[in-house]
Amino acid sequence: MVLVRATQSANIFNGLNKLLNLGIEMMTKTQRNITALSMTILVSAWGSASHASTVQRDGKHYVKTDRYTLVSLETTPEQLSPLLAVTKISFSQHIHSIGQAVNELLVGSGYTWDVERGSVLLNNLELPQIVRDIGPVRLRDALITVTGEAWNMQVDELSRTIWFTPKDAVL
Repeated sequence: MVLVRATQSANIFNGLNKLLNLGIEMMTKTQRNITALSMTILVSAWGSASHASTVQRDGKHYVKTDRYTLVSLETTPEQLSPLLAVTKISFSQHIHSIGQAVNELLVGSGYTWDVERGSVLLNNLELPQIVRDIGPVRLRDALITVTGEAWNMQVDELSRTIWFTPKDAVL
């Protein structure tokens, strides 16, 4: 098995080397360096990918990427539900309203805020100074903190949409 991999690596390297030698006279020094670097990366990537092995410990599966590194093959809760991701944010001075803050928190989460679905009033409320620096907390908790205790956060996981409705005590 090792002999086959070594032979394959040598054949790939020899083929790339022949291509390099064919065009070497027409290349600048920078182009030659880039081509040599590309060949090195290609051979290295092929070799490291072929040596990854899976390991099982405590009922969980891992892939061994090098001598001392094991990477879990399990998804994290944050990957399954991005609202559980831990975040830390300091809102800039151009963020004035709760609506702007909510939209800023949702950037990169995959979720959008449906303002028309019960929270038009909330959109224009002034952002309290005390919540300009939040975290580290879960994204869900940061959203609840920014909107305040008078609002319930609703989530449609199918469309990854959130909206806020007033709590019953407020009505």
